Parts: sequence; structure tokens; C-alpha cells
Amino acid sequence: MKPALGALLLVLLTPALAAACPVCGTAQSENVRNAFVGSTVFLSLLPLTLIGGLIGLGIWHVRRKERERERSEAAGGVAAE
Repeated sequence: MKPALGALLLVLLTPALAAACPVCGTAQSENVRNAFVGSTVFLSLLPLTLIGGLIGLGIWHVRRKERERERSEAAGGVAAE
């Protein structure tokens, strides 16, 4: 219990240590700030883009298989599975 109390007191008594985020204050020029914002946007959108691409690829694959099956049935053949 004592280590937890010590950690709590350390956190409450030294809030300036929490301001170590580079975007929060050390960006001294507009170019640096824009670089931080741009990289944040890129890294935030990257997983969404990858997930969307995988879902789109899956939909494309399913539709292609459906078209192949319909063509096979229209030609009088048995649908290949």
C-alpha cells in the first residue's frame, strides 16, 4: 500500500513531468507543429485505411466468385465451388 501512496503523491506533486508531450509545448516553429499534426493524422488514418482495404478486397472477391458462378450456370455447366 505504501508504494502506491508514494506513486500517487509523486504524480500529484509533480504535474510538470506530465507535460513532456512534444506536441504540447516544445514545437517551437510552425513547420514542426505541422509535422506533428500531419504524422498524427497519418498514423490515425492508416489502420482505418488498411481495414477498409481488406473489407473491400473481400467484397470484390465474393462478387467475382458470384459472377463466375452465374456465367457457369448460364453456360449450362454446374457451378464450381
